[in-house]
Amino acid sequence: MPTYSYVAKSFDGKNRKGLADAKNKKELASLLKQDGFRRVNKGVKKEKEIFFRFKICFFD
Repeated sequence: MPTYSYVAKSFDGKNRKGLADAKNKKELASLLKQDGFRRVNKGVKKEKEIFFRFKICFFD
């Protein structure tokens, strides 16, 4: 699931910036609306990146 950055405004004028995991922009808007906010920017979609680094050593 992608992570979106957003800028939102509450119905009484408060601003909020943040990151949220959502399937798409429509779901993000729905999540913000549940908290009493509306999105004011289109958001920048950021994919989560997971990296693993490991080293395997075999001894004889």
